[in-house]
Amino acid sequence: SITMLGRDGEMNLALDRWKTACSGEGQVVLITGEPGIGKSYMTERLVGAISATGVVPVRLDCSPFQQSTALHPVIHRLRASAGILDADEPQAQLAKLHDHLQSLNADADMAMPCLARLLSLPAEDWPEPEDTTPMIRKARTFAALTAIALARMQAGPAVFVLEDAHWADPTTLEYFERLMDASRNQP
Repeated sequence: SITMLGRDGEMNLALDRWKTACSGEGQVVLITGEPGIGKSYMTERLVGAISATGVVPVRLDCSPFQQSTALHPVIHRLRASAGILDADEPQAQLAKLHDHLQSLNADADMAMPCLARLLSLPAEDWPEPEDTTPMIRKARTFAALTAIALARMQAGPAVFVLEDAHWADPTTLEYFERLMDASRNQP
């Protein structure tokens, strides 16, 4: 049991949601409140408790400096998960992205055209269909990112932490809404 002065009820509720999620019924916990009341501390304690079970949380950190960059926290996490370094040559970055998708058993042929573009990588080897509009590209990108998240969930219970969501760009928030819908029946 985790003890937090005046926050035991909230922590127990969040841990109960985690137990429910582990049984295959996706859950969402929103920690909100005025600055300085301990939201980040509670999140760290919750992440620590979940990490103790062997689950590695997927952390996406929003920043006031990236509010105008669509999907910035998602892009940052995808690059890190794939092992992509800024120093890597573009073709090496593409290879790492492709290998990462294959390691998750994700449909790399479907995902590579939109994810290569999302990561600003050269996509000549991964052409989009001719009828691709910005709206279609966005839908395909969301589908590819969701497939990656669902593949992670299929491997076992997963937790995604969107830290400082009040600084998230609108596209990241839209993506998270879709991810929440897609994960309703996932651990």
